Amino acid sequence: MIKEMELLKNWDRKSALLVRIDYGYEIPISRGKIFDASKTSLRKVCNFFENGEPVTIFNSHYLQSLRRKDTLFEEILKKTSQSGSIFETRFLKYFKSFKKTFNEKSLPFFAIEFESNGDLPPFYHQFQRNENLLLQNLQFEWETALLTSRGKSVLIEIAEMLSQNDSKVNLTEIASRLGISLGATLSYLKWMEDASLIRRENKLYSLRHKGLNLLFKRGYTRRIQEKEKFSMEID
Repeated sequence: MIKEMELLKNWDRKSALLVRIDYGYEIPISRGKIFDASKTSLRKVCNFFENGEPVTIFNSHYLQSLRRKDTLFEEILKKTSQSGSIFETRFLKYFKSFKKTFNEKSLPFFAIEFESNGDLPPFYHQFQRNENLLLQNLQFEWETALLTSRGKSVLIEIAEMLSQNDSKVNLTEIASRLGISLGATLSYLKWMEDASLIRRENKLYSLRHKGLNLLFKRGYTRRIQEKEKFSMEID
């Protein structure tokens, strides 16, 4: 994160700071009161902004659900854009969406994306002696990310395939194994990348980090299939 921390020096601390950082990594900067948009009443968050103080909003992608309530959404953006507040998300698609929204509304911002190298994120180190807890938390990361995407069954199939490879896989090989066109495969991979489920390096693909490889190697796909079968039998 050394490169990103150097880039942060260019932020004027008056405009909004948009941050994308992978799940399991601690954001290296925060300001003022901290809110988790997935747990806190957004009206409560908005009311706090009356003070004009900076805030840090984790899981800021939940604010995107306010697009159908334009008044509240715009109110939040306007009140925070001039206070040097921080918007954090782990999802690439929401990171890009926020940048687009700020540009469209001519609101000042500084955006930075913290890169990871595919190793197990620091958050998971505390569970390395308890594989059940490790897998539960990995499953939470995977499934909450999957909720933001489309083509879920195919995405699980791609993840299963990627987890079985020791090396990264290219587009042609993935399409061949799936038995679908290159164009369709590229769409699925883009959805996965936007949901921070995979990483792409030099046109080669792999799961986002080693922990997700472990999740699938420990039978995640089989458990999902058994769960779906059980639900169908009950119905």
